[in-house]
Amino acid sequence: MNKNIKILLFFLTLSLILSSCSKKPEKKSTAYEKKENAPQNLNKIYENTNLILKDIEEISKVSVETEQEEVKLNEENSKSKEKSNKESKEEKLKKLWKGIDKNIENIHKDWNNYEIEGMKKIGNTNSIDKFEESLNDVTVSIENRDYLNIINNGSKVLFHISPFFDIYKDEIKGDISRIKYYVYQGHILGDKGEKEKAINFISQGEANLNSIRQKIENDKNKLKTLEKLTLSLNDMKKSIEKESANLFKIKRDIVLNNLKKLEE
Repeated sequence: MNKNIKILLFFLTLSLILSSCSKKPEKKSTAYEKKENAPQNLNKIYENTNLILKDIEEISKVSVETEQEEVKLNEENSKSKEKSNKESKEEKLKKLWKGIDKNIENIHKDWNNYEIEGMKKIGNTNSIDKFEESLNDVTVSIENRDYLNIINNGSKVLFHISPFFDIYKDEIKGDISRIKYYVYQGHILGDKGEKEKAINFISQGEANLNSIRQKIENDKNKLKTLEKLTLSLNDMKKSIEKESANLFKIKRDIVLNNLKKLEE
């Protein structure tokens, strides 16, 4: 009996060995799988672009405050105070512009460091060309100290960097970049009185919400922020009808704040 069991085990083992040897090795998939997180250079381009857009808003605010204070102090005939305040504001503006100049320089350096990887990953030169064109345009706008075109071209940099974020697994910065572009452009158009175009741009931004939802479906806190973002985009569209520049900007800033929270 023991002999028969041993013989049976031998043949079973031999059968398993032959079966495993006959299996053809599986071919490795040549398709690119999105497994990586976005690299540091790409993230730094995104961060510095956002800093430029934030600082240019601050420059606009300081410039308006300076003009208002000059008018008030002129009415009060307070020349010494006017001079002191003006010098203080000028120093602040100088510091902000210096920061913007440094950030745009860093974006060019980080792009140079990332470009080879971007070319390999994205597989076409069209995205490369569009990004570089928008980057060059915003650089010229900064050199010219052109506030409106810095916002316009800066938002385009975000739009054209978005395809590169889409390469990497679970990245939402591509979607966020596109929403920011449509929100900034919608705000510019709304300020010009082009209501229908402004609403259309903001609606195009809303089209990216579902993609974000799919990527953060397991994060309850971010899902809550996403709901706030959805409502704030709708509120921004509705505020256009009131024809109030201040109200429109408040609603825009709430959208941008919700987008920032999603990044955290």
